[in-house]
Amino acid sequence: MKPVRWVGGSEKDLEGMPDAPRREIRAALFAAESGGKARNAKPMHGDLGDVIEVVTHDRVGTFRGMYYIGKELIYALHFFQKKSKHGIATPKRELDLIRRRLAFAHRQEREVG
Repeated sequence: MKPVRWVGGSEKDLEGMPDAPRREIRAALFAAESGGKARNAKPMHGDLGDVIEVVTHDRVGTFRGMYYIGKELIYALHFFQKKSKHGIATPKRELDLIRRRLAFAHRQEREVG
């Protein structure tokens, strides 16, 4: 079982979500900790291909969570509500934050490994 390491303010962001999306994302993290994968978890594209994205919906909107599975840890990178009314693309600001936090996770992996 791989423990979760919260990067930046990711844990606070997740805790600020409504109950249903928070539970669903926590369930996806637990599945990853246990070596599995939630049904709503999929790899991102491009340079973020090693980041897993979880998408969940409830009555107030769409919520997303991103994590990276390292050698020893699951890195919880970013959790947020998608607020754009058009398109499904992740906003650039959010992608930039995910890239910075992923770079941190990769540095941590190199130091451990």
